Parts: sequence; structure tokens; C-alpha cells
Amino acid sequence: MAGADLDFFPTGSSLKSYTPGDTTDATGTGAYDVLIKPGTYDIDYKPPAGSPLLPVRRPGVSAPVDVALPDTTLPSGWLLSGSVHAQATGLPVDNVRIEVYPSAGGSLAWTPHNATSLTGTYLFSVDTGTWDLQYVPPTGSGLAPTWRRSVVVSADLNLGDTLLLPPTVPTVTSVTPATGVTRGGDVISIGGTGFHPDAAVRIGGVAATGVSVFSSSSLTAVSAAHPPGAVSVEVINPIDLVGQLPRGYTYLEPASPVSLAVTWSGNDIVLSWQATGQPLYTVFRSGSPTGFSSSSMLGTTSGTAFTDVGGVAVGGIQFYNVD
Repeated sequence: MAGADLDFFPTGSSLKSYTPGDTTDATGTGAYDVLIKPGTYDIDYKPPAGSPLLPVRRPGVSAPVDVALPDTTLPSGWLLSGSVHAQATGLPVDNVRIEVYPSAGGSLAWTPHNATSLTGTYLFSVDTGTWDLQYVPPTGSGLAPTWRRSVVVSADLNLGDTLLLPPTVPTVTSVTPATGVTRGGDVISIGGTGFHPDAAVRIGGVAATGVSVFSSSSLTAVSAAHPPGAVSVEVINPIDLVGQLPRGYTYLEPASPVSLAVTWSGNDIVLSWQATGQPLYTVFRSGSPTGFSSSSMLGTTSGTAFTDVGGVAVGGIQFYNVD
């Protein structure tokens, strides 16, 4: 392959060595001849822009003297393409990074050439899979990042145009219903202004799930487990722009209180209680009898017992609460 780029990193370092002429020759043979200092290197092989091939790293290459490496094969991927514009002006946005993450969770994929051109277009290779793409505009552009979720790639794919909005500080003006159970799982509707399509929600400092943004003034979310009491409801837009309604939601005590028994087994604390008819219980531990919060939540269970593994070793007086 002609025009493949090689980057040399001393093994254990993220600092790239200066290696002029570190591309494969233009004759199409894929040959290269690079002058480096003696040492051990991790070598990155990156295909040229517009190629459907994927990059490869050859780690731990020892080069104390002149060395001829075996052939390196770049695997095939698929070309992902599209364009990016500012929604307010319709102008193309250059130098937007398209970061690729596995939808099932995991680290950022290695995708060279994943930035938009002066005309706002992009073209780079990705592997087969289902991906979440984050479009990150350059600093100072006056635009907020946005996501495309669950993009299925099994062939070359054009995603069309992606529109970027300016950063906006949201406001929260209403929460319906305004009360719910401590075990969570309640769907609440939130009204306000300036909601971004990628907005997140926190209720009492705990991330809500199932957030659906219907417009810039309306969204729904599912509450998480939380100790009883009145809490703030927050809407978080990209780049951590937050709007909140203080004491906008109240977690209510269960109708049937939990009578808790505490024992220990070795280094573990064992909690047990009588069933109260609720489908799920949330367990908290705190150094204060009134200090139960989202950060003191140990977990949830549908049973009537919970083991705090290693709880004896925590030290000091600890208090437990089960809702």
C-alpha cells in the first residue's frame, strides 16, 4: 500500500519519535525505510485518508541495529462518511472530531483521519459493529458536542448531515409527578427551556435513566433509588451546563417501614428484614444516622437480606438504612 503512515513510540512512552520519511513508498509495493535511534518501539501503521483499511500497532519491536520487519497486514473495515453543519447558520464546521465508542461500553476506538474537512465532510474507516459517535467541535467554535447512538456498521455507510447547536444553559421549571418512592423506577416529566437533545438528568445527585428529550422544553426520565427527602432536579446539557429546580422532587418513605436486623459473619456485615411487599429494597450505609445520601448507597436487592462484604473493616460506627 502506498502512503501508509508509520509512527514510532519508544515502548512505554506516549511521545512519538521524530522519523522523517516514515510513509510507505508511492510505487504501491508497501515498502518503507525509516531511520530511527537504536531502541525498542511500538510502531503504529495507519492507512492513508480515504482507505477502508484499519490501523494496526506492532508492539515491542527491538531495533538495536538495522532490522527488516516482516510484512504487516492491515485488516479491512468500512468507510463511514457524512457532513457536519451549524444548525443556526447552515455553515459547514471543519475540524470536528468524530469519536467512536462501542455502544455496549468500552474505550475509544482508534480511528485515524476522523475529523471534518474545510467543507464539513468526513470519511474514515471503522470496524464492523454497533457504535456510539460523539461529534466534538473545536474549542472556540461556539458549538456544543452531540451524539449519534447505536450506529450499526456492516458496510460502507453515509450518515448524512449532523447539525451542531450552540451551548445552552437549561432551566427547569416543573417536575410531574413531584413525589416518588425511594426505590426509584418512576417516570417523571420535566419542563423548562434550553434542553439539548443529549441532555442528562440527575435527581438528588443520582443519574436518572431512560432520558427521552421530546423538545427543548420537555423531557422524561426514570428516577433512581435514593433516600427519602426533598431533592433538586437537574438537567445537564453538553459541556456540563446545568439547570436545576431546588427541592423539585420528594422521595417518600415506603408505606411499610423495614425492621432491620444486623449481624456479622467474619469480616462481613449481614442485614436481614421481614418482607414488606415491595419489589425492590435499597441499602445504604453511613457514618451518621442522618447522613444517608446517593453516595452512601450500597446496592439494591429483591430479597430480604444483604451482605456488606468487608463491612467490619470499614471502621468507626456505621449506620444502615433499608428503604
